[in-house]
Amino acid sequence: MNLLQEPSRKRLPRREKLHQDFLDVKRELGHIPTYLELHLMGRSKSIGYRNECGSYVGFLYWAELLSPTEGEVYVRHEAWLRDVEKTLMNHGTQLA
Repeated sequence: MNLLQEPSRKRLPRREKLHQDFLDVKRELGHIPTYLELHLMGRSKSIGYRNECGSYVGFLYWAELLSPTEGEVYVRHEAWLRDVEKTLMNHGTQLA
């Protein structure tokens, strides 16, 4: 990471900082990271994506990284997807 970029990164609004950190991981992997990959490799805490956009899929929708069909499904089932993600996050340790 370029140390000259760090001060400007701190001034970015939270969502833009998350987006930049996400793009860094995406660039490193060569594909859109899974939530787990983002959690393990990202500079921002993965829960920040959920807190900022309601869910990781919500972040992908905001970042315009979903296909038109995926976007339609997200919009139609947003509340359900958020509930599923929240349930899995809250009970993930019990499932392992």
